[in-house]
Amino acid sequence: YYEYRITSSTTLYAIYGPVGNVLTQPGLTVKANVPDVYDQGGVSYTRLNTTFNPYNCPDNDANISDIGVIYMRASKSAEKKIEGLSANDFLSLRNQIATAVKDAQTTGLVKGSVTVDLTTKKYNGFKYTIKQTPSEAYDVKLTSKNRVMFTDSFQTSSLAGYTYYVFGVMVYDNYPETDGTNVTKVTKAICSDNYASYTFNASGVCTDTFEVEDDKPATT
Repeated sequence: YYEYRITSSTTLYAIYGPVGNVLTQPGLTVKANVPDVYDQGGVSYTRLNTTFNPYNCPDNDANISDIGVIYMRASKSAEKKIEGLSANDFLSLRNQIATAVKDAQTTGLVKGSVTVDLTTKKYNGFKYTIKQTPSEAYDVKLTSKNRVMFTDSFQTSSLAGYTYYVFGVMVYDNYPETDGTNVTKVTKAICSDNYASYTFNASGVCTDTFEVEDDKPATT
């Protein structure tokens, strides 16, 4: 709940971005949430909770057929982290992640590696099928605004000293692709414009969460 109060002595200004920066095609972002820790059988686990937020999609968008979550990790001593990638390498990484989820033959675990700027980065994650009435392990129902929370647990000790990067992907039917003149409807795998980041100390305690934005939609 917000309140805005405008007085008669206030001058209002409109601030506009550069022409062409308005995104009208479907896309998505992810948002980091504070992890929670729980005990199971005397073993500590940490649950990562990342929100999946599609945009430029109608409510209850039936064109979203599959979604995926991808986890990548880097130690503090790693030669090159995700943050150090150039804009082109970061776009390449996102395109490769989108392809990995789209090409996964079945729902469930998605594993592999991507090569970015001569550095191999391993990843794993999960692919889900969108269903109004979920019946299988990897079926999921989105909210009316097409949102969902990715919630995955890791043994706390395995997180120690690492930063985890989380990307979201959605496979979108009838994506409006244009060549500047004509528009055709295709099936696209769209990687999130950004990633969520979770940093853990030597004890496996999360010390930082954030999201990094990018304005170059990645699709395949």
